[in-house]
Parts: sequence; structure tokens; C-alpha cells
Amino acid sequence: MASLIPIVKLKAILDGMIEFIRADYEEKVATTTEEDSLLYIILEGNSEDGYDFFTEAKNIFLRDSTSPRKISTRLMFSKDVAPTPTIHVREPSAVKGTYNSIGSLNATTYIYEDSASGEYRDTKKSMFEYVITSDNPLDTILISEVIYSVMLSGYETFSTQLFETFDFQMKELIANQNVIPYPLFIKSIEMVAQFENTVKGINTQQFCQSLSFAAAQIYNKNDP
Repeated sequence: MASLIPIVKLKAILDGMIEFIRADYEEKVATTTEEDSLLYIILEGNSEDGYDFFTEAKNIFLRDSTSPRKISTRLMFSKDVAPTPTIHVREPSAVKGTYNSIGSLNATTYIYEDSASGEYRDTKKSMFEYVITSDNPLDTILISEVIYSVMLSGYETFSTQLFETFDFQMKELIANQNVIPYPLFIKSIEMVAQFENTVKGINTQQFCQSLSFAAAQIYNKNDP
């Protein structure tokens, strides 16, 4: 069984959500009207000091790959791209799950190249984050609201297909000016998820290295 690397899977899901947002908008414009698009439904009617959230969302999510302000995703936190609209995928902590921290599963045994080995199961409860950064605070708010809404609409993907338990919430973070000296605005979508990882054990027990039999001989009890 292939091991699940949750943080990699969560980034793949995030990339899929961004692609879905783009494809949904293009499909609605081609077939009906942009007012039926997910971006319009989430953001239309919201503005602040001349910043129209729906218009700016199209600029952020629909930009081509050559635009320096196109939204991007990163594993872990990347300070180099943080001033541009970026979502960083992090796993700040992982602790013991609610059952069977680390244990052997005796019911299943596999044969690997003449050796027998069982399975081991570990359950973990991890905190993950989609950390949204930009040098524009309104961009940060916009992106966090859109991603949060898409996650909510696809909640079953997280709660039933990927993790045993799953919950998420959002908060604002303050950049440490000693580490990041330029203006940076951060919001985080925090996720708490429990998952099970099962791997093949590498411990083997060798019962016998070789077995041989001598040629059979018949003896008469009357022989000297």
C-alpha cells in the first residue's frame, strides 16, 4: 500500500481548486454568463475604497502564467514569493491520533522475496495551513474568502475521501518584521485532520536458513 503524504495531497487539492475556479468561470462565460460563475456568486457586490473584489478576483485567478501577479502555490513557506498572491501549504504539527498510536496489524502478512513481514499502522492528527500572503491586504482577504468557500462546497472530499476526521477555520496572522522587513499581509486557513498510515514492516524473522536430509539406510537388528 502506498504511503499517503498528506501535505503533498493537500497542495494537489489546492491546485485543483484553483484550476476549478478558472475552468468554472471560462465555462460559464462561454455557455451562459459570468454571473453564474463561482467567483461572481462569492464576491459580487463587495468593494472597498475602489477595490472591486469580483474584478480583482478575475485578475488574480485568471491571469496567464506569464503574469508576475498570478496566484501561485508553494510547499512550506517561501519568503521570496510572499509579496505576490501566494498560498503556502504548511504542516506545523502532527500528534498522536485518537486511537492506536503505533501498532502492528497481525491479521495481514505479506511475502516479500522469501521473507514474511506484517503491516504497521500509525494514526496521526495533524494541523495543516493554507497560508495566504500578499503585499496588498485586500488581495489576501479576497483569496482567503474564495478558497474557504470552495473548500466548504467540497467538504466531503476532505472529510470522507482523504481523512478520517477533518475541520477547518480561518485566522489572520501578523508578519514578524525582524524576519520579513517589508509589508506583508497574511491570512491562514487552518485544517485539523486525522489520518491513518499503513506501511510494510521491515522486521523479518528467519525460522530456518537451510534443511538437508542424509541418504536413508536400512539396518538389520541382528547385524553386528
